[in-house]
Amino acid sequence: MLMNAFFMSASLPVLRNSGYFPAEQLAEKGKFIQNCFWNDQFMHSKMRHWFMQGWSLPDFYLTLVALLGLALGSVILYVTFRRIKNKKKQQSRKLLFAKTFNRILDGERETLLEDLLETYRELDHDISIGLALGALYRHMGKLQMALRMHRTVLTDDSLTPELRARIQTELANDFLASGLLERAQTEIEKAISSGFFFSETRTSAVRIFMALKQWDKAAKYAGKGLPRNEAKIAASQIRTEQAEWFIGNEDWKEAKSSAKKAISLDSKNATALLALARVYLKQHKNETVRKLLGDCTSTLGDQAWRGFATLKDVAIQMNDHDWFLRSLEIHLDLFPEDWRSKSVLASFLARIGEKDRAGQLLLECLSMAPDALYLHQKIWKLLLKKPLQVEIMEKYAELMKDVLPIRNPYVCHACGITATQYHWQCPSCHQFGSYKERTL
Repeated sequence: MLMNAFFMSASLPVLRNSGYFPAEQLAEKGKFIQNCFWNDQFMHSKMRHWFMQGWSLPDFYLTLVALLGLALGSVILYVTFRRIKNKKKQQSRKLLFAKTFNRILDGERETLLEDLLETYRELDHDISIGLALGALYRHMGKLQMALRMHRTVLTDDSLTPELRARIQTELANDFLASGLLERAQTEIEKAISSGFFFSETRTSAVRIFMALKQWDKAAKYAGKGLPRNEAKIAASQIRTEQAEWFIGNEDWKEAKSSAKKAISLDSKNATALLALARVYLKQHKNETVRKLLGDCTSTLGDQAWRGFATLKDVAIQMNDHDWFLRSLEIHLDLFPEDWRSKSVLASFLARIGEKDRAGQLLLECLSMAPDALYLHQKIWKLLLKKPLQVEIMEKYAELMKDVLPIRNPYVCHACGITATQYHWQCPSCHQFGSYKERTL
């Protein structure tokens, strides 16, 4: 009633000047307004009650100011409390990050898990800590817990689209680790369709589609979001993996097609060139392999030894030893420190019966790479087939005497430091019983 009176009192001068309403109607409206303000029983009784109790108008205003001050103080206290709470959260996160880093360095995953769970509860189920917990569960092999944690975090209504896409990517990784490939595909497609594409999303998508053998999609997402040249190289690597998979399944036609696609995307892809050479070698197209890998030094770069390992089989099949020896010796003249190519030459000489010369070459390789275990294995294979010359064996024994003491026989499994003698307590990380013997 009072609101109507205020509205009509404000509009009365306008109505009078407009001339639209008759004077009698305007007079009646004026009386109505006067009755509202002066004859209203509710207002009259309340005002009379206030003044009879000894209230004055200044007291009324003071009370109103006090109430407003109380409300303002409550707001200030609430804002201050929220700031203190947020500051404690930030401090807790910083402390958590420091503790997490130390736990990771110490390899204490169980203790790290307990710390994260405690902080997760203290910070009212913080989303970022929930993500970290889910990832830790997955790396520890607790896949059910990882799925439950990421699903719980995903139900939060306050998630931004960007954060939701990240959680869906983590959930896809959980399904992939669990072997549920179709569910992993569903989640990663949701993350991709959200419009936010991260490097983690790219990696997960490639892994999932490669596991599903959907090579076209894997190649598509491998280069998404990358510069043009990098995208081509990434797609070429996927096609190379595809070729290797077909070679393993002895599907030579599809392997050849995939390897050619990889080379068309990146002509310097040494692995793809070698995969295509293996296909041609299996099809007994030796001349084609020679043309493809004819100049391994310029074609394959630091992977030349792998090309020579393939050409070694070609030379044995074609019984053309001189051609292979000549090309490999030219390469070794240019790169005398390439001990891997020299070991390929040693293997070739052992295949054609020149075992003593092969043993001398392997000793030269060991002098350049004494820790290469497979070089020692090559010498052991030679010894099983035929005893080597006494001079070669004496040189090998002398080399082993100089090489093996370099490798300290004990290693701490907690921090990785090595030692020449056993320690009950590691002098570096102070762990007890962490020293184990190393094997050759």
